[in-house]
Amino acid sequence: DSFTYAASDGAETSPETTVAINVVPPGPETGQITREVWTDVAGFSVDDLIASPDYPDNPSEVGTLTRFDAPRDWGSSFGERIHGYIHPPTNGNYTFWISSAARSRLSLGTDDDPANASLICECPVSLSGTPESWDSNGSQKSAPQALLAGQRYYIMALHKDAASSDHCSVAWDLAQPGTTNIIEGIYLSEILPPVPATTNYADWSSWY
Repeated sequence: DSFTYAASDGAETSPETTVAINVVPPGPETGQITREVWTDVAGFSVDDLIASPDYPDNPSEVGTLTRFDAPRDWGSSFGERIHGYIHPPTNGNYTFWISSAARSRLSLGTDDDPANASLICECPVSLSGTPESWDSNGSQKSAPQALLAGQRYYIMALHKDAASSDHCSVAWDLAQPGTTNIIEGIYLSEILPPVPATTNYADWSSWY
């Protein structure tokens, strides 16, 4: 894209100059994942969060996490979405686990498009008081997921809490098959704001 401008002091005007602009989207820098929170949401199921009129476009808070592990004992009657991209270090079949109080679901994409994500595991029973309990229910563990190094994949955890003792963590078997390691930020990247769709470049101040 480009724009043309001229400078004037009121008496004289300079020749017009055309400036070309090439917008390059930010690269997939790793280190954190996006966390969005909706407060004052009744119920204890993920469906209660999804049914909220404020979900998904109007979260109460937006921030980031440096690992796939939500703050514990954060509050009550809230829901959260932790989502972004996962960057596998090597080609392989990865197994995922989710642990939470109250309920949670984990979805993974076949690529970096959220539209191609599907449920791979869930925590259907609240594990209050027992964070990082990975095998209390068989549905907490996913089937092996074939991932390629050098690719990024959309990943999303939805978590709904009703009372205190809340927690939500996601692990994978990075070290060796069968082990559970909470996913660290080095393998995650956040959801970045879109490049503004405008030719009025003065509007870009809210983006940069």
